[in-house]
Amino acid sequence: YFSYSHLDEILEGRGISKLDVQSRLNLIDRLVNNNCILAGINFPQFICKNVFNVYNETQMPIQEYFRSCLNLLSKQFSINRDELVKHLTLEKKTINNIPPENILSSISDAFTEVEGYDIDTYLYRCEANGRGKYHSLFNLLDFVCYHSDKQTEHSDLARLHDASHAYCAQLCDVLVTQDKKMRYKAKAVFSFFGVSTIVLDVNSYLNGKW
Repeated sequence: YFSYSHLDEILEGRGISKLDVQSRLNLIDRLVNNNCILAGINFPQFICKNVFNVYNETQMPIQEYFRSCLNLLSKQFSINRDELVKHLTLEKKTINNIPPENILSSISDAFTEVEGYDIDTYLYRCEANGRGKYHSLFNLLDFVCYHSDKQTEHSDLARLHDASHAYCAQLCDVLVTQDKKMRYKAKAVFSFFGVSTIVLDVNSYLNGKW
């Protein structure tokens, strides 16, 4: 299955292919045989459509949506990261020792101690719904240095894409990725929302470890 997030990233890709947009879409269309996932902002919905229809229906909304998400990152209210990590009783370098199934509940407890409200209230104050909740939680996990990304000029956008992939993958049995940091964040968010999607690397998937 492909999702709108795959389409967006592949069409943005540089250096790995000299195919034009039309040729890339033709290739994807042959590979996925009309199995495309389109997820709404507030709730996911599964559709089987021609890749070109998904591309035409979502191209502009997706680009505008990600731009608005990036703008919101700088506007979200301040959170005391050091105090949060302190209440997690771990140093920044060892916070990764918390299992992904437990990290967000631990952060929620620390939120209550430091900020006076839990994660659900945090999401409400971020005005996060549906896909936005995944974006907010991926950013929060990175903010407290839980399997955080190396900061580059593209890291914030890449993390939004990772969160969107996870949001679409809640409709699937398995999410496969070689990005270890994304795997931990996806497992954490899936566990927090009670999503049953299994997260694996490629070798585990090919060897049937699920």
